[in-house]
Amino acid sequence: MPNRNLPIAGPLTESQATDHFNRTLAEHDKWCHIPGFHAFRHSFASILASKGVDQRIIDRYMGHQTEEMRKCYQHLFPSNAAKFSQGRR
Repeated sequence: MPNRNLPIAGPLTESQATDHFNRTLAEHDKWCHIPGFHAFRHSFASILASKGVDQRIIDRYMGHQTEEMRKCYQHLFPSNAAKFSQGRR
């Protein structure tokens, strides 16, 4: 894989990850229909939620640190809300 001026070690910044993702998509015509990097994040959170992974764990994986960040994914947890309101887990 060609060097894309990414850091050797450590986490990528948001702009580095987005830039790398967009350039990779541009190099492969078959992936041009993918709406963007956020679609993968949303799919990841959706799959975890559908498998019953606790929202706090998903928040940790996704890096959600505020209620505002969590609001983007609240619709993924309607069954959890019903369970908690009935006192079950």
